[in-house]
Amino acid sequence: QIIFGGGSVVGKLGVEVFNPMLFALLREALAGPVFLLVALVREGGQGVPCRQDIHLFALCGLCIFANQSLFIIGDKLAGPVLGSAWQCTQPMFTLIISVMLGWEKLTLLKTSGILVSFAGGAFMIFYGQSLQSGDLLGNLMFALNCLGTSLYVIFGKVLLRKYTSLTTVAWS
Repeated sequence: QIIFGGGSVVGKLGVEVFNPMLFALLREALAGPVFLLVALVREGGQGVPCRQDIHLFALCGLCIFANQSLFIIGDKLAGPVLGSAWQCTQPMFTLIISVMLGWEKLTLLKTSGILVSFAGGAFMIFYGQSLQSGDLLGNLMFALNCLGTSLYVIFGKVLLRKYTSLTTVAWS
């Protein structure tokens, strides 16, 4: 969690030196081959997806690239505090979309988790920086960043029925 939370600060430093889209592309270009190599070495032939699933892997890859690039742009426009505050919407988006698709059922436990997540975000906003203090476009980028993550989780769940988590991450 500390490394994940520190991503806002590292992202902010990276976009001061690079164009945000170039920074996101570099992150993906460097991480992708590393994950692929690890998956192929660790899982052998099982680490290679079937041809009929390539579109789902590409969709997951697009979602995670949107997540990373939109976060970096939002971080540059609105700052890391707002970026961190927005992250609690990811489970909310994921549950709402999954329930709307009929893939998940709304339960008391899931609703409680969403309320705890919302309370954490509200605490950050109430005691930190308000959403209104950042750039409107930056807030929009953070909202779309969180939506990208949620869609990655939703589509990734389909792939996880057939592939390991390492293969799913590596080929996405």
